Amino acid sequence: MDDQVIVVTRKTAIVRHILSAETSDNNQPGRVKLKVMLVFVKLSGHWKLIARQAVKAMETRKGKHGHVSDNDCVNKCLLKQGITLFKN
Repeated sequence: MDDQVIVVTRKTAIVRHILSAETSDNNQPGRVKLKVMLVFVKLSGHWKLIARQAVKAMETRKGKHGHVSDNDCVNKCLLKQGITLFKN
C-alpha cells in the first residue's frame, strides 16, 4: 500500500491509497495496481466503513497543479483550505 492519505472532517473520514499486488488468475501470474478510496463515518464512537471504490491506476503523472502525484496535489490543496489531514 502506497500514498495513503486520510482526510477527517467532523464525523466523516476519507482514506485513499494505492494498492499494488501480484495476482494468479487460472495459474497465470499478473500484477494489479489500484487506486482505492474508503469512506468512514463515526457512529457511537466507532468508525464504520460505509463506501469503498477501486479503479485501475494509470501511469504516474503530474497533478493539475504540477505536483508529482494526484494525492500530493490533493494534500497541498486541502492544506490551503485548512482541512485536517493525516498522511501515513
